[in-house]
Formats: sequence, C-alpha cells, structure tokens
Amino acid sequence: MKLTPLNDLERIDYIDRYEVELCPQKPLFQGSEIAAYFFKSSTNIGRKLLYLRNKIVAVLGIDKGDNLQHSTPKTIDKIEEGQTYGLFEILKTDPNAVVMGKNDKHLDFRIYITLEPKQAHPLLHGLNIVTKVQYNNLLGKLYFFFVRPFHKLLVRKMLRKMKTQMSRP
Repeated sequence: MKLTPLNDLERIDYIDRYEVELCPQKPLFQGSEIAAYFFKSSTNIGRKLLYLRNKIVAVLGIDKGDNLQHSTPKTIDKIEEGQTYGLFEILKTDPNAVVMGKNDKHLDFRIYITLEPKQAHPLLHGLNIVTKVQYNNLLGKLYFFFVRPFHKLLVRKMLRKMKTQMSRP
C-alpha cells in the first residue's frame, strides 16, 4: 500500500504524526472506510470545541465548515473522493489510506490516515494520522496557535477510538 502524496502545500509550517498499533478486523480497509471510522470517532468534547470554534471564527470570516454536502459523518459508512464533510474534503482514497484537507484563506491543511502492516508481526498494523498545515497569513498562524493544543488532544483521542472500532473483537 502506497498512498500517492498530495504535496500541493507550498511549504509545511506545522506537522505532527500519531500512531497506534492494532490487529485489524480485516487485512484491507478502503480509504473511504478509514475516513468513516475517523468521523465516527469524534468525541463529545470535540463536538463542543467545534461548536465554540464556529461561533468564534464566524466573526473573523473563516469558513465554519457547516456546509455539509452529505449526511452527518457519524451516521455514514461510505465516503467518496470529492465529498466534503464539515471542514474536511476527501481528497484521495487508496486501499488502507485516505487524505483529507482544505484550503482556506487563513491556512491550508492535510490529514493523512494510513493503516500499514508492521514488519515484525504479520497481524499487527500501525494506524497513523499525519497532519500538515501551511499558514497563509498572520490570521492562520494566530488561529492555529490557539487550535494546536486541542488538535493534539483530539487527534490522540480519535486515534484511540478508531483503534477500538477497527480492531478484532
């Protein structure tokens, strides 16, 4: 499995990577399935923070991401390239991988989620989430300064939840 990288960001101002190990229910997940697990792993605190974020950014003219093209991600099982869910456009899906992101006036971001077998153990896989951010102006830098601590917390929580959902019973 090799996801074609979408390196369309001119530069990377922020990057992080988180990984959990799991024994998946099956050896191959489609990227659309991984994206569905990502959306279904949202937490109550995450939803409350997103609500607060949307109230604040509305004043600044930043996209609130409430222009859902499709049903609420929590209720869907299949996601396709080109669809937008809140702040996330599905840019690319491959077997065991998905790339989501958005370009906005303040910043551009990409989220890469991959499920890759571990060399040492044939049943063990690494579930990875990589986030890349490019600031487009001072507002983007300031925005992400306040978002970053919550981003780190929420991505880790969502990754643990995805692990539980995708692991063998």
